[in-house]
Formats: sequence, structure tokens, C-alpha cells
Amino acid sequence: PDHRKPTTQQLFCADQTSLYKMSWQAYVDTNLVGSKCVTKAAIVGLDGNKWAGSSGFNVTADEAKKLVAAFKDASAIRAGGLVLAGQKYFALKTDDRSSYV
Repeated sequence: PDHRKPTTQQLFCADQTSLYKMSWQAYVDTNLVGSKCVTKAAIVGLDGNKWAGSSGFNVTADEAKKLVAAFKDASAIRAGGLVLAGQKYFALKTDDRSSYV
């Protein structure tokens, strides 16, 4: 068994003897866009790197970094909105856990 510490995209099972790789793309495709409740989705890391995304929703690293920064200080997206995949969105509500754009 592999006893390394899990990375952001790896999960140990309960007994920590087996290592499973998580597919964030499958999560986007099946659980988010596949639900038909979400039309566009992306999962990005705190560093702005894209882990997965729906087809055609190409969030850049710079756009993702601005989104991540908004969780520390949402004043910029409250004042001027947020651009994701080249499309401008307005912040409807922000708090310390969520940003609704």
C-alpha cells in the first residue's frame, strides 16, 4: 500500500491502506453539469490552477486567482464584478463562505 500523504486530488479510504485518485472532471460532468441545474462549472485550486471544467468554460488562472482572492476580500467583486471565461458577472451576495455571481 501507498502510505504517502494525499495530495489535493487523492483520497485515502477509511483504513488508510489504499490510495484512490479523485477525478474532479467526472465530478463536474456528472454531479454539476450532469444535474442539469448547473450549465457551467469549474473547479480551481487556491493557486488559480484549473483542476476541471465544463466544455467551453475556459477560466484563466488570472480569473481564478481573482475569484479566490474575493473570499478574503470581496470588495473588488462587489464594486466591479468578476470576469470568468471572458464573461463578466456581478456579485449578488458575498460572505465568508460563498460568493454568488
